[in-house]
Amino acid sequence: MNWSLSDIAQLINLSLPEGTGSAIKHISIDSRTIIEPSSTLFIALKGPRNNGHDYIPLLLKQGVKCFIVSENIETKISKEADFLHVNDTLDAFQKIAAFHRTQFAIPVIGVTGSNGKTIVKEWLSECLRTKQIVAKSPKSFNSQVGVPLSVLQLDRHHEIGIFEAGISKQDEMGRLETIIKPSIGIFTNIGSAHDQGFYSRQEKIEEKAKLFENCNTIIYCSDHEEIATYLQSKFDSSKLCSWGKKGDVKTSAEDETYQLIYKEQKYSFHLPFNDKASSENVLHVICTLLNLDYSQTEITNCLQSLSPVKMRLSLLSGINNSLIIDDSYSNDVAALELSLGFLNKHRQDHKAILVLSDLKETGLDEDILYEQVAQLVNNHAFEVIHLVGQEITWFKHLFKSPVTTHHTSEDLLEKGIFENISDYILLIKGARSFHFEKIVKKLSKQLHETTLEINLDLLTANLNYFKSCIKPSTKVMAMVKAYAYGSGYLEVAQSLAYQHIDYLAVAYIDEGIALRKNGIKTPIMVLNAEPDHYQEMLQYDIEPEIFRVDQLKQYLRIHPKTKAFRIHIKLDTGMHRLGFSSEEFEEILLLLSTNPQIRVKSVFTHLSSADDPNEDTYTRKQLETFHQQAIVLENIVGYTIIKHALNSAGIQRFPKYQMDMVRLGIGLYGLGITKIAHQQLKVIGTLKSTISQIKTIEKGETIGYNRKGKANEKMTIATIAIGYADGYNRRFSNGVGKVFIGNELRPVIGNVCMDMTMIDITGLQVKVHDEVEIFGPNVSWATQAKAIGTIPYELLTSIGERVKRIFFEGDLI
Repeated sequence: MNWSLSDIAQLINLSLPEGTGSAIKHISIDSRTIIEPSSTLFIALKGPRNNGHDYIPLLLKQGVKCFIVSENIETKISKEADFLHVNDTLDAFQKIAAFHRTQFAIPVIGVTGSNGKTIVKEWLSECLRTKQIVAKSPKSFNSQVGVPLSVLQLDRHHEIGIFEAGISKQDEMGRLETIIKPSIGIFTNIGSAHDQGFYSRQEKIEEKAKLFENCNTIIYCSDHEEIATYLQSKFDSSKLCSWGKKGDVKTSAEDETYQLIYKEQKYSFHLPFNDKASSENVLHVICTLLNLDYSQTEITNCLQSLSPVKMRLSLLSGINNSLIIDDSYSNDVAALELSLGFLNKHRQDHKAILVLSDLKETGLDEDILYEQVAQLVNNHAFEVIHLVGQEITWFKHLFKSPVTTHHTSEDLLEKGIFENISDYILLIKGARSFHFEKIVKKLSKQLHETTLEINLDLLTANLNYFKSCIKPSTKVMAMVKAYAYGSGYLEVAQSLAYQHIDYLAVAYIDEGIALRKNGIKTPIMVLNAEPDHYQEMLQYDIEPEIFRVDQLKQYLRIHPKTKAFRIHIKLDTGMHRLGFSSEEFEEILLLLSTNPQIRVKSVFTHLSSADDPNEDTYTRKQLETFHQQAIVLENIVGYTIIKHALNSAGIQRFPKYQMDMVRLGIGLYGLGITKIAHQQLKVIGTLKSTISQIKTIEKGETIGYNRKGKANEKMTIATIAIGYADGYNRRFSNGVGKVFIGNELRPVIGNVCMDMTMIDITGLQVKVHDEVEIFGPNVSWATQAKAIGTIPYELLTSIGERVKRIFFEGDLI
């Protein structure tokens, strides 16, 4: 990208002040991803809780000189840089991206639908790159912001583009169509996602189809009747290319082999996956390739290279207290920039190591390519960089950090470089052909194959949903106690800190110390901290909750009167668990008024029944009592105190009482306390295991301990690698529990064992090592909790620490 500020001003219908016109090579909307400040245009986008204008002073210090803004900037600041003032910065951003798209007369594929957009894009780009240089959306960048970011990647060397487009309400797709301008469209399917933004499913189909207004070809499955009916009524038949039983491309399946008839020619393809969703996604890919005149042999070769795609940016626990960012799937400049951004989020005070391979099939001249790569990497401090490959090692002189060079990943491992590392964060970033998964496996903690996958983007989405329910001035405290409800408190806390959470709350002092040692600087309240830990609280700047008179008196005895000590006062207004009672309130007021060295940071209470409409009268009584006492306390100490009472359910149901701060617990992790929240939130965790063995059981035989499982007819069972020691409750035994495998829910057979569970897979085409979903999108945490008479909290917090946590950003695709 080589624009002048004058070009951009003209594009958004502005005139520049005299004497301006800086050269622009980069456009940024995130102050944390600036590469070349002097040639970057920063667009200050405004969201419901985050305002890009707030970061302008910081960016000026970094050397950024060009801005598009919608707020008035102080005259003193304005003199330091060039500012383009617009009414809507997002609109300006999209106009710039739309104009950029017009500079490229290449085929562009646009993908939309309720599910499968990202995986169709990824698989299709894998196939296309065998013959062409591909530009594609990073991750699942398909929103009003993500699409322009994706399209702005287009460069002279690209030969084809593939971008996905997602919407959540009316009148969004028209803006994305203007930016993508696809020549080929793919409509994957229609489902319930974002139904709340539309009056009907039909209205959602019509909105999504606006992406295809200027397409030459539209590819879809004729078996999705609602989609097929609308597209056939809206577009000329010459533009439509459907597949399915009634499609233009006739399909029929036998086992995992599909027979296709396209333009009167027969094709036969063995699909690499046997579940319905994956097969449908692959058939979209095949039909697109046929439309692009790929031969049977070319498509077959492409299909053989496909593998299940997971989010590449995964954060894993490594050996010797290290963290590993696993991005070992692909390597290009855009993906590297995302990986480095992810590293910044999670490195905190860790020393960093980078393992980086050759970048393949970018279409760029090597000199230009590796200069860009080095420029990106040199903006980050690494203790050492390990370069792997024939190409990248020639350019080792471009990197500022110490460098080692290696021909292959095996070469790197054989040298024993990683044997003594500890307390590092390692970014493993490589093209698939380098098999960097071997490095990841070598450095990962050797835990068993049951995993809890934590989607950090969904965590952020849930946080933003609750923020949308409160005033911008209201602070948010996030509860990361109980191992962040089983999700992994360190990684969750790091992600929340990156989102500028106001407070974190932990249960015990050692949790708070661990966060501080890993670089978390966010204020921390500890719920159970006795005065015995006073020195540690001072050392690590952790603030205790005080809920007993003797506890407060002990702090008063040991803390010097000349220094301030921050505490949080808990009042018991009816929960009757912890907190000062009404009878103790006067004594607390006296102690605090006569000991100004004790600084009350916040006062709060806990609601016992905020989620229960039948107890609303009691909840309101609690809230009114608390508010009255909090005001009295604030008046007595003579300074402003943060007041908070609302939990996840309370935020939804009692927004009038949000006061100065709210506390997010289970809702942050995606389990809705109310019906409205349940529709809006996404569960961030998916618990998965694998098949260890498959057996055929004859009629009359029994399965498991105490012979509780009985075969009433010949059946097939699978033993999966999870048991009650991992947190899979024994009450799920004998058909109570259900797991998702082979696109079906299947029951537990017999008793759940300590480390293993048996399931009925009769009639399914599955094999050893296949994945099994225990809880997640297809096996509701809430439904399964209800089946054993408990609540989702228990399921989440029971997951054992030996279960590997994998943290990633974006959807599992």
